[in-house]
Amino acid sequence: MTPASTSPPLVLIPGAMATLVAWRYQISAFCTSREVIVPDQHFALETIQAMAQDIAPRLPPFFDLVGWSMGGYIVFELYPLVRERIRKLILMCTTARADSAETRHRRGELLRSVEAEGIRSVYERQIDCNLVNRALLDTDFREQVLTETERLGERTLRRQIEAMTRRHDSRKSLGQMTCPTLVIAARHDTVTPVECSLEMASLLPSAICHIVELAGHGAPWERSDEVNGVIGRFLES
Repeated sequence: MTPASTSPPLVLIPGAMATLVAWRYQISAFCTSREVIVPDQHFALETIQAMAQDIAPRLPPFFDLVGWSMGGYIVFELYPLVRERIRKLILMCTTARADSAETRHRRGELLRSVEAEGIRSVYERQIDCNLVNRALLDTDFREQVLTETERLGERTLRRQIEAMTRRHDSRKSLGQMTCPTLVIAARHDTVTPVECSLEMASLLPSAICHIVELAGHGAPWERSDEVNGVIGRFLES
């Protein structure tokens, strides 16, 4: 994933219980034109701040940055550490708000379901809930995502849930994120609703927002062509 290119590297930070496998369609789309980097040593750290602090020194001198879902939470903590090194920023299906009581309850229910049924069974349902049309997702890819979730395991899930529920509200810091920013939302995202993305775009000094109409939280999977096209045009603009 290191082609000869004058474009800066593209850093992709995945969401909760996801690894570079979750970025398959984006890696495939961009790896021929630039180096693609997916941080992979932060998954089991206990706070979002610790994850950002682990990632920061591993990044190149200059890069474009994408954060999806929990990856966006990490970006909010990472930005002050590397602000001079980021050329362009993309925030996808994420929110700057802290967890609400309802969200914390939902995360607790998820963990209890995993304890009762096993992580694979629960995440099979989770994947489907994050899609508008399950038929659009390649079955082999779905299996790879589930295998990675199982590999990360329940201990990592517990730590990530703790990190997400303890994170602070980042909306006040958005005004300091001055680099050109693309906010991508999905119309049917029940994890981070569209209004969260519109709010971020309104608070960021230099942001545009794109809404993927026929997708849920898994928009980079079920509408990969649209998402990759929007990202590509933004990075080249």
